[in-house]
Formats: sequence, structure tokens, C-alpha cells
Amino acid sequence: MSDLEIFSIILLSIVGVVLAYVICHVLTLVIMALCVDMKREYARTNKFYERFLNYTAWLILKFSNVKVVLRGREKIPTDTRFLYVANHLSNFDPIIVRAILGNYDINFISKPQNFKIPVLKQLIHRMKFLPIDRDNARSSLKTLNKAIEYVKNDEGSMGVYPEGMRSKSGDLLPFHDGVFKVAIKANVPVVVGCMIGQEKIKKRAPFRRTIVYFDILEVLPTKEKVSSHELSEKARTLIENKLNESKES
Repeated sequence: MSDLEIFSIILLSIVGVVLAYVICHVLTLVIMALCVDMKREYARTNKFYERFLNYTAWLILKFSNVKVVLRGREKIPTDTRFLYVANHLSNFDPIIVRAILGNYDINFISKPQNFKIPVLKQLIHRMKFLPIDRDNARSSLKTLNKAIEYVKNDEGSMGVYPEGMRSKSGDLLPFHDGVFKVAIKANVPVVVGCMIGQEKIKKRAPFRRTIVYFDILEVLPTKEKVSSHELSEKARTLIENKLNESKES
């Protein structure tokens, strides 16, 4: 048997093992989804689901050939829950957060469309992600109240993208001030993050590496009398300055 034949057998074996692993992983996710009752409002998240989905997020980044450079992790509070806010350029944004900051139990206020995707909708429902319809004021208020109770009850921290949608231009969109009421009412700080480069993943994966710079910029306190508009302006200014800095470098 020639060296080329041996190499071909080894390569096919590796591909077969990886493919089998991916299929088993996907089947596990499907089974997990089937075990979720969409009509039930769960009191707490499930630790197994959290850890498995964090691992799934990590795998997605690995298979997508993404390297995340995290800076400022030491700023994230470990003695309290918080509201995480950041810019939003890609569907990979929450995946990166779950993969890199999974031990902080950050779940998201998400667009209603995500709750219509088979398998995904069951998994994020079990993780206590919250849908928000920004075109319906009453529905939005109900979601924000649920988020406040979620954080106040120490069930986890909450993440939200104040722009309300992905920015297709790359420029920072106006912020919705109302989401910052979650931090004020729950009396928790706001962790301001900024990601740069994640919008390139879709075009490059999996054959070209994408480096994403993930910065924790600052933690804004809410114990003093501060309005949601003031928090929104501070957070937006921090993110905008970071984005401008990256464009100049």
C-alpha cells in the first residue's frame, strides 16, 4: 500500500469521525428540543441545557474558523447580575457571548423571528431567552418586566442589543433607551461590550480565519439616580468611540 493510499485512508477516517460527531451532536440538540414544552413558562434555566449550548456555541466558532480576542474580562462583576449591552453586526454576536462568557449566564432579549425557527425556538425558550416585539408597546413592556424579574430573582444576567436590529452598514444605530430600565429597576450595573470584525465570519467561514475583537469597555453603575436615557447615551458613546478608534488604527 502506497503512502498516498495510507494518507487517503487516514484522511477519510478523520472526516468520518468528525461527521459522525457532528451528526450525534445535532441529534442531541433535536432530542433536547423535543423535551421542551413551549407552553410552559419555566421557573429557572436548566444547567445541562446551558452547558451544552455553551459548548455548541464554542463548536460553531471552531468550525467557522473564528478566533475571539477578549479584552477587559476582569471588568465584569462576579458578585452581582448585570445587563449586558453591545453593538450588533452579526447573528454570531450572541453565539460569541455564549461561547466566551458562558459562565456568566447571559441570556438575551431576542427578536420574535428567532422563536419561529424549529429546534432553536425550543432551546432558547428553555434557556429563558425573551422575545420582544418593538412594534407593540404593550408586548415590549411585558418583556422588559419579565427581564427585570429574571435579573432581580438572580436567575441570570440579561443581554440586549439596544439598536434593536443588526446594523447592515456597520455604523452604530440609535439606541432604544427603554431596555436600560432593566438595569435600573433590577438595581444592577450595565456591562458595555463592543465587538469588531464579526460581520466578516459569514463570508470567510470555514476556510479563512476571522479574528473578532471583543472588548468589555466599562461597567456603568445604576445605584445613583440615573435615567435610562443617560445610561443609553453613556453606553452608546463608549461603543461609538471604540468603533471609531478601530477604524483609525
